[in-house]
Amino acid sequence: MPSALQIVWTLSIALATLSLVSLTALIGARIFRQHRDKCLIERRKHLTSELLRYALSGGGHPVVPVRAQYQRDIVTQIALDAFSILDDKARARITDVLCKVSLDASLRRAARRGRIPRRIAALEALRLFPGLATRRSLEQAQASSKFRICLAALRTRVELGDLPDLVKTLKLTQRPEGGRSLVLFKIVEACVRADLPVALRHLTPGQPPEARIMLLKAIGATGSWAAFRDIANASIDPDPEVRAAALTALRAMAAPAALPIFTAATHDPNWQVRLKAVEGIGQLGKREDRASIESLLNDPVWWIRFRADEALHRLDGRGAELRLTHEPPKSRKRRTSTPPRLAEAS
Repeated sequence: MPSALQIVWTLSIALATLSLVSLTALIGARIFRQHRDKCLIERRKHLTSELLRYALSGGGHPVVPVRAQYQRDIVTQIALDAFSILDDKARARITDVLCKVSLDASLRRAARRGRIPRRIAALEALRLFPGLATRRSLEQAQASSKFRICLAALRTRVELGDLPDLVKTLKLTQRPEGGRSLVLFKIVEACVRADLPVALRHLTPGQPPEARIMLLKAIGATGSWAAFRDIANASIDPDPEVRAAALTALRAMAAPAALPIFTAATHDPNWQVRLKAVEGIGQLGKREDRASIESLLNDPVWWIRFRADEALHRLDGRGAELRLTHEPPKSRKRRTSTPPRLAEAS
């Protein structure tokens, strides 16, 4: 029967052997990854050179390997990068090459099923292949229950110039993350810029508050004076968040005619509306408008008091600028760089 010392010695040798084997395996794996990455970089450089050569000058079709997934990823990324610097004729050549190796069909399949990040990447890459098949894939993805999939499909449609239906797009604001989505806002903004009259027709109380809030901000971002009356009407909406969004839109329009609306909103019972009113007066007002926000220096909400004080300093600064413009310069004592208290102490 082996002694305890022999057992300990055997276990020590086994553990040392296992550690050595593990360390060797890790070193080998790292060397393999470095070699693989180096080969991928070289392949990417060669393939980029071949695709750009063909896109710019034509000639024989380059060999584009797309059998493995990593090869399809490399080719797709190269094409997306090249599209940002090439003209339409060169883009058409690259698209033709990629269609010949059925990369478009592979992306459409990847967009239908699989992990969400992979599907999103495929949907974004489909902008390489404008056409009816791509549009059908994007419309199918737009109906997905996954919010991120919907946004990816809508964003690609916008990039292709195929704007989605505004009403259907606004319905996405009803999803939990829809009202706060910057991507969705950019999509709505693109639809609004393309057809402002249609957007104004949908700015009705029949729309859910989340949809009206996003629509108001998108309309304000256009800076169009044609929307001023509709936004002004929304500033007295029963919903306080809609009123705050209307004031945000008026501030984005930088319309001086909105000052009376901001002044009236300083008495709103909702603190968010009062905050937007103070910010609007601070941006658009003059020194004569300081009385409308002085009362908010005693507002129960600290953030409003802070913004009110900030706005007053801004208005006073504008008044000083006007005095310096219209009055002759006066002699002033040179101010020392040392604060008064420190100067006295020294």
